[in-house]
Amino acid sequence: MAKNKGTPPKPRTEWVYGTTKDVVSELTIRFDPATGLFSIPQLDPTSVYNKVTHPRDTKEDKVVSSFPIGGNEFYLDDMWPQLVKNFDHLMAVDTNYYGDPGFRERHNGYAIGVCSSYIIKKKLSELEMPFSVEPHKAFLIATKSDNSVFEPIGWHLAITSLNHNLLKGKRLGIIVDHDLGKIPAFNNREESYFKNHLLPEHIKLLYGSSDKTGSIINSIFKHCDSAGKSVMDHMKKHGFYVPKNSRQIHLDDFIIHDVHITHNQHS
Repeated sequence: MAKNKGTPPKPRTEWVYGTTKDVVSELTIRFDPATGLFSIPQLDPTSVYNKVTHPRDTKEDKVVSSFPIGGNEFYLDDMWPQLVKNFDHLMAVDTNYYGDPGFRERHNGYAIGVCSSYIIKKKLSELEMPFSVEPHKAFLIATKSDNSVFEPIGWHLAITSLNHNLLKGKRLGIIVDHDLGKIPAFNNREESYFKNHLLPEHIKLLYGSSDKTGSIINSIFKHCDSAGKSVMDHMKKHGFYVPKNSRQIHLDDFIIHDVHITHNQHS
């Protein structure tokens, strides 16, 4: 059902979630007025996440965004200083499918997706509003296999295309909209995000929904989602083609080609 444009957005609530490693009888909550930071020493630092949610009528609350805090000190009610504290740069990676994800159409027998990525190259602590989100890489992904999920391979393509020497000593957060429940295990390197690949230690995944607004995480991801849809719409209109001099990659059952996104987005 289409949403009424006059309907006000549902109220957002920002939470901090965390668990303790052991059973405890009490929690100590501290606040430092000089920094604005709260802390709960008993929390397992790897379990602490900032989450923004809104209520739904018939289901549990919708998670609009989620990211690891990486310690047991945190801000409340303002995610930006927490993002600046945790990350030097942010990136978004999104995959758009040809056809509906639940019932994907095929083109000449291939399931097709476009993975696009955008990055904030400037250090978060030095950003001024509005800021530029720059295109990084885009890939055309095709496979003849059934029920293939393209998102993890899209993350892998984006991650392996980065210059990790330039990222040495820096912390990169990558915003995605898939596998929300598995993100903590990916971030803790307890589970591989694609095949047998663990996340590099300087990279963490964040969750952001492209169809929601209200935070910088969602805004950045929405730019990425829009760019991927534009590439897919262009190919639907003008035909699927491989750009000249495109690099071709074969990975398992997937065939991958570079495509190009040339326009910057602003937030």
